[in-house]
Amino acid sequence: MGGDVARANPLIAGSMVAALQARGYSANRTLAALREAGHGVRRETFLRLWGEVAAGRANRADEASRPLNAVPTGNELRTLTTRQATGVMQMVEVYLRDRATGLVTAKNFSVTSPRGVPRGDVVNAAIELYSQDDSRYPTTLLAAVHVGSYRMVPEGGIE
Repeated sequence: MGGDVARANPLIAGSMVAALQARGYSANRTLAALREAGHGVRRETFLRLWGEVAAGRANRADEASRPLNAVPTGNELRTLTTRQATGVMQMVEVYLRDRATGLVTAKNFSVTSPRGVPRGDVVNAAIELYSQDDSRYPTTLLAAVHVGSYRMVPEGGIE
């Protein structure tokens, strides 16, 4: 992952941490990978981000069963440390089947807003995007699940 791309969007740091946690990377190995990708992350800030991402991953099963007509509030919102972004970021995991190979993949979709929106609105936006018939991407939408809501808190320690 190029450093210029990573620096252009500080939220990529959180995505990288989640992906590397899922692969079994340790905190130290993940910090080294972030720095190699061009993120100037202070260790203290990184460890906070590591814990926030781990808590969010653990919360996914609860989040998937919450009402779709409700806006996430209170303890349903996890903290996500950012460089300067604020507001609420809501995540949907979209499952797609490749029509040629039959392989199923998961893609992340997110919506940011000042205070959050009903979970169903975010899921519907993901479904609308991934349901578009595009011959360049021959996939079939299988499912879309709201998996997390984060209150973005600027820390300034992530570049």
